[in-house]
Amino acid sequence: MQGTPPEARSGQGRTRDQIVEKPVTVARPGEIDPVAREIYCRAVETLGNAAVPFLVGGSYALERYTAIARHTKDFDVFVHRRDLDRVFELLSR
Repeated sequence: MQGTPPEARSGQGRTRDQIVEKPVTVARPGEIDPVAREIYCRAVETLGNAAVPFLVGGSYALERYTAIARHTKDFDVFVHRRDLDRVFELLSR
């Protein structure tokens, strides 16, 4: 990821107080975790409101086009390299 130092991407170099603890939630089989759903929806809304071109890929794109649901623990978003710094700033708020 261009423009972002490796320690910022991996969480290294942060103190314990700077790391946000995430609540643990459990989704039923076949359902997305409610906290993950909120985060993914907020990311899409944030990028859309900021008029940043992006593409959702991975299992969520697969489900949209094939109706095959595979809820993974990640959300694949593709953005243009020139928009990376802006996207990192928008999504870190």
